[in-house]
Amino acid sequence: MQAGELEDRFIYHAPNDDAGPRYVRLRREFLRLALMIDALAPDSRETSVAFTELESSMMWTNAAIARNQETLPPLEVYERRFGDKLALG
Repeated sequence: MQAGELEDRFIYHAPNDDAGPRYVRLRREFLRLALMIDALAPDSRETSVAFTELESSMMWTNAAIARNQETLPPLEVYERRFGDKLALG
């Protein structure tokens, strides 16, 4: 593995102005899904695993944003697709 790749995995990536609204929106949507799972599925080992995997998915999505901010698609792509504005700042 290249040294630069290791550094990219383990250094802090400060969010730019465009990343913040993405994190906020994603966390809100992950929470909505977690609440839906909690309401619709019985307490069980499987549900516990589902929550763990959902949390993992959220963390990996945040890492994708943090590590690749220079290649983020414009917010307009999201807004056109979902008809929803992400507030900056």
